[in-house]
Amino acid sequence: MYELLAELTSLLERTSQFTDRGCARLHDGLQEVVDKYTGTPATYQYRNHPSWDTAWMDLDRSQVGIVLDLGHAVERSLVAGDWEAVTGVPV
Repeated sequence: MYELLAELTSLLERTSQFTDRGCARLHDGLQEVVDKYTGTPATYQYRNHPSWDTAWMDLDRSQVGIVLDLGHAVERSLVAGDWEAVTGVPV
């Protein structure tokens, strides 16, 4: 199982460099699989909230799709990890 997780993590890193929408969906799906297996929680934030200039607004998973539908950017971070763009609704 550790070998499979290592392969998925490697593929996850490779797909993070592509800007194609299909690759972004694949990347998000792989991220969800790795997150669920490792049990690492993700934090979602929306940085362009109109009432703040530079602050972030924390989002629940259910709010991510609403913000994306409005055409705004959402980013996610694993605990103690780097922020990355979110292109789809988390499962």
